[in-house]
Amino acid sequence: MPVSLEFPDARAECMVMRQDWLGDAKSAARFASGSIVERVFRKVAGALFHVAMHEEQPVAHFRVRIQRATAKETSAGVEATVELKIEIVKPEGGEACLSETFEATKTAPWGDRKAVPEAFYRALESVIADFAAKWRGCGAVAKLRKWRGEMAPKIVPPSLNAIEWMHSGDAWIGMCEVLCNGYEGFEAKLWANVQIAAVCRMKLGGIEPERVRIVYDREDYDADVKRWAFRVRTFARTRIAFSFDKTTRHGVVTGDLELMKMNVGQASEELKRFVQDEMDSRVGKVSRETPKGQAELRFDDFVMDKAYNLVTIRFRLL
Repeated sequence: MPVSLEFPDARAECMVMRQDWLGDAKSAARFASGSIVERVFRKVAGALFHVAMHEEQPVAHFRVRIQRATAKETSAGVEATVELKIEIVKPEGGEACLSETFEATKTAPWGDRKAVPEAFYRALESVIADFAAKWRGCGAVAKLRKWRGEMAPKIVPPSLNAIEWMHSGDAWIGMCEVLCNGYEGFEAKLWANVQIAAVCRMKLGGIEPERVRIVYDREDYDADVKRWAFRVRTFARTRIAFSFDKTTRHGVVTGDLELMKMNVGQASEELKRFVQDEMDSRVGKVSRETPKGQAELRFDDFVMDKAYNLVTIRFRLL
């Protein structure tokens, strides 16, 4: 479902306030609350929709506004309050399928005073959870489909065949085909991404959208029959996700750069060490010719996923 996006000014800041010994309010620190909200909600929007590209006509406008973002030092650390107004409206304005204000206050220790207080992230996560719950129960999806139908009532939408699932390590691997029908290839792919994301979320037990991670291992398009073939890997957000197929002796490992707290180079080396340790412990079960603890591996170059800030490395056991 193509949507246009509108987020708070990335330059918007939140000050952490404290009281001095006279009881006067003073600024202890400041951080870019606007850019944090934008970064987080771009991921949320990416999980629910796809962003209208180039001359593509959006079905709706997804708008997030900061009503209030405050933080103050307390005896327990920092108390942060986040209040956001989230709207999904028709691009030309007027009718809305969702328009709600969400607010949360959280308190957490502030160990690293050079970092954004954890309480702010916790409050933001609570707002996202409340929004996700509202989104599931307000009938917004049905209204968006109605809007899309009003835009192009004669166009036959793509169709998604049932996904065949296989469990592998930390992930579920799914394979499916999508017929473009009346859509162009690139439109059908965007449509498929949204549908696959929804199915993946359900496969993971209906977890919060922001915890769902999807990596596309294959995206093949047959222009003659207007058909996409996808192979995806989905897992709940984790520091490192690992999968290995004993039959093909191929595997893949994915790291979350934010959770690993590393740059790409450091994370790549850490992921390779992780795979080596995993395969050293398994190689005796995979091949009796190779002594346990001496797994010979070949790694491909890493691949970045900017949407989720992931780094993926494929490998094979020699």
